[in-house]
Amino acid sequence: MSPTLGPMDAKHAMPNRTDHGSADSPPYRNRQADGGMRQRCVSVPNPSPAESTAEAKRNSMLLRGRPEEAEATDFITRATEWPDP
Repeated sequence: MSPTLGPMDAKHAMPNRTDHGSADSPPYRNRQADGGMRQRCVSVPNPSPAESTAEAKRNSMLLRGRPEEAEATDFITRATEWPDP
């Protein structure tokens, strides 16, 4: 059995400032911009199970019995239906 690599191993080392392949390096950003790409910062809700479950429960209780409940249920059903590979 091979040992688990830790955070100090070379494989997990953070790139240094001269690493031009890093997403933080100007050459990388310039190449992406030349290809029509632009960096974006996106904030998302914390997906921890306890918080997500509580928020989903709260939202479902707010919708229960309202006309929007059917619309929300239809949306969730369509969003989670994926064709088999």
